[in-house]
Amino acid sequence: MKTFRYALAAAALVAALPAAAQLRISSLDHQEVNRSVPGNLDIDGKIEGRSRVTLVAGGYLGIRDGIGDQSEARLSAAADVRIGGTIDDKSIVHIDAGTDVRLDKGIKGGSVVEIEARQGVSIGDDVQDGAQVTIRAGGPVTISGKLDDERTVVSWCAPTLSVAGGVHGHAKLVRLPSCPHG
Repeated sequence: MKTFRYALAAAALVAALPAAAQLRISSLDHQEVNRSVPGNLDIDGKIEGRSRVTLVAGGYLGIRDGIGDQSEARLSAAADVRIGGTIDDKSIVHIDAGTDVRLDKGIKGGSVVEIEARQGVSIGDDVQDGAQVTIRAGGPVTISGKLDDERTVVSWCAPTLSVAGGVHGHAKLVRLPSCPHG
């Protein structure tokens, strides 16, 4: 929960700055970006091409498409974080949300993803192909697809977790040992 404190502190810092209601950025391809805004932050496309990105938003943070091509992204928002596409291609992603996290698609391709959300987490498709995912949430976690592949591991701490498509191919669901949710 240390990163929750970071997100809230970062949001408090940017909230004290003069308000810029929203920042909109096109796709990030082969870029190194470190950006903090007091309001909402939208990426109109994808983070890809081995980009290295740190984004902090005092409101919500949205990425229309996914994150791929071995990119690294640290995403922090005082409100929701929403990603419209797949996290894929051995990308490394850390998401810290003051409210909910919503991934419209899945996580695959050997990607490593850490999600911390004060409320719930929703993953709209499969977690597979050797993805390593750690989820800490104050609300329910829902995976609409399946877990698949013996190299895929989802470690979690939340009041509830559901996997609509089931667990297949020796994928692993591991409840974190220090989880306060019984």
